[in-house]
Amino acid sequence: MIRRILVPLDGSQIAERALPHAAALARAFEAQVVLLQVLAGGERRSGRMPVDAAEWRLRRREAVAYLGVHATRLKESGLKVRGEVAEGNVEETIVGEAIARRADLIVVSTHGRGGFTEFGLGGTAAKVLVSAGVSLLVVRATAEPAEVADPAPGYRRVLVAVDCSPRSDWALHLAARLARASGAELIAAHVVPVPELIQRSPQTPKEARVAEKVVELNRQAAQAYLDEAAAKLGGPGLDVRTVLTVSPRVAQALEDLAQVEGADLIVLSAHGASGPSPWPYGSVAGMLAAFGTTPLLIFQDVARSTPEESAPAQQGAALTDHVWSR
Repeated sequence: MIRRILVPLDGSQIAERALPHAAALARAFEAQVVLLQVLAGGERRSGRMPVDAAEWRLRRREAVAYLGVHATRLKESGLKVRGEVAEGNVEETIVGEAIARRADLIVVSTHGRGGFTEFGLGGTAAKVLVSAGVSLLVVRATAEPAEVADPAPGYRRVLVAVDCSPRSDWALHLAARLARASGAELIAAHVVPVPELIQRSPQTPKEARVAEKVVELNRQAAQAYLDEAAAKLGGPGLDVRTVLTVSPRVAQALEDLAQVEGADLIVLSAHGASGPSPWPYGSVAGMLAAFGTTPLLIFQDVARSTPEESAPAQQGAALTDHVWSR
């Protein structure tokens, strides 16, 4: 579950785009929000402070005041919030603070003080993405000015990508909780992948029939899964709709679906049916994080260092009963 949410800020309006999303997640999961600002270049070396200690103290006071303004605004909407100022390398400190404070989720804007660029991820966001080891909500920065006065982003449609695995069961359950708390429609989407056949010559009719048969069997199984999900999750307080499509490019198909459906958020598990991996994200989650344009919530399912901190998705078949029972 999500108990503590870390939100790195750098004083820019672009980075502050993360705040409404953090508020929505905190409200849905009754979590605490920790606002963090890292002051780069002020770390102590050999026991000595920076040359201009007065300027450094001023920067720290400004950071404390800045975080206090946003913390007060979020507290006024009924959330539990605290601000923290740290010193050191920005990316390493964000990850270190997430570990030290046992954050379950980091909400980060794709860009910050450096400004909006045509690249999908700024340097800080990219490094946090691959190093954090916890769930992550990537908020897409745009060239337009940020509007952060509203303490909630007003989700209308939440698209959750499922692949019929226990891991996607977990993401589906958490997405349903978020959608219910936000008053949003939940769209459960599955993309049936077109199998790749190794060949050095044009596909034969027999090979085409084999591929079509595999796709059709997977489509039928996925439709049954989606129907069951809609029947058991839907009801008072939550509208659930299902979408099923076929594509050789799963990540692109999900991004296209989000655009067509007008989804405000894509939710998925870091991994799916492919199973355990030494990498922090599977191919679909990684592609959407790097190149997508819709805000993306990735629930990390990789086990932490201790058994009691292992993600629920690793509990196997028992998870499915828990998900549907909710």
